[in-house]
Amino acid sequence: MRSITFVCAYYRNPGMLKAQQATWQGYAPEVRERFHVRVTDDCSPKGVARKVVEPCGIASYELWRTDVDVRWNWLFGRNLGASRAPIDCNWLALTDIDHVMPEATARRLMAGPLDEDVIYRFSRVDAPNLTPYKAHPNSWFMSRDMWAKVGGYDERFSGFYGSDADFRDRCQAASRAIVMLPEPLIRYPREVLADASTDPGRWTDGSGRAIERKTQYDGDGIARIRKERDAEVDAPRLEIVTAGGDRFIRPRTLSFPHHLEWTEAGGHVKMPGAVDEPGELEGEAAPLAELRCPICNRPTMDSAGRPTACGLGHCPNLAGI
Repeated sequence: MRSITFVCAYYRNPGMLKAQQATWQGYAPEVRERFHVRVTDDCSPKGVARKVVEPCGIASYELWRTDVDVRWNWLFGRNLGASRAPIDCNWLALTDIDHVMPEATARRLMAGPLDEDVIYRFSRVDAPNLTPYKAHPNSWFMSRDMWAKVGGYDERFSGFYGSDADFRDRCQAASRAIVMLPEPLIRYPREVLADASTDPGRWTDGSGRAIERKTQYDGDGIARIRKERDAEVDAPRLEIVTAGGDRFIRPRTLSFPHHLEWTEAGGHVKMPGAVDEPGELEGEAAPLAELRCPICNRPTMDSAGRPTACGLGHCPNLAGI
């Protein structure tokens, strides 16, 4: 059986993350030992993910959090999660947090036949009655080499709602075929679990004023960004292998700087510049750890917490790659 990494972004979904964890905890031991999880908290102002993370008995579980609030920045979350997949785990499942992978689907991915030149999509059913539902346009399963070939998500689209088609088009161009699997993901609507997905009319800022993270579809803005990108000579993405053997898939448009906080179930390390929200996180500050450039291994933050050239995406070694 092969190992897989489940990647998703998080924004004020503590109840949904608990439901995900309960599912992972319920997997059979031979499934849990091959199931990795990478979650990125997209700067939740309340309901931070770290407060509900708990050990699930799975192969590995990392939670990353950015304190840079970029609207609708799930693209960064998926890029980061995919880049953090274990080096010996060659398959990535990318989806939204309100989509649960039942054990039967995980078993199919681990033990069934797969083609590394193919990108897979999932069928979908609705909780709680598992009634068939239309396939999700932004849930994918592919090898790490295929992810590198596609180039990850282009974060220039962060803040624009409706950019799924760009990634889909690049998936079609990079793969031999896109195949729909009969095995489903389970979608949790907000009527079943209130915080399963982001309701733009629900959240408020610290003063109680309503905030809107979700924008309406902006076809003109998305088309403009695609046109500008396609005119660039360096549009292809990079895959870097560090001296330690870690693979880091880095679009040239990766959003730097992101002050990142990392949590592993059972332990916590705080990255330089990450700030706890008042009233949200209790206890003493965790020890600092350096976030290093995936290209040259220099620090991405200086001693004062300011981003270095590498932290801003201008690594001196980048021109030679």
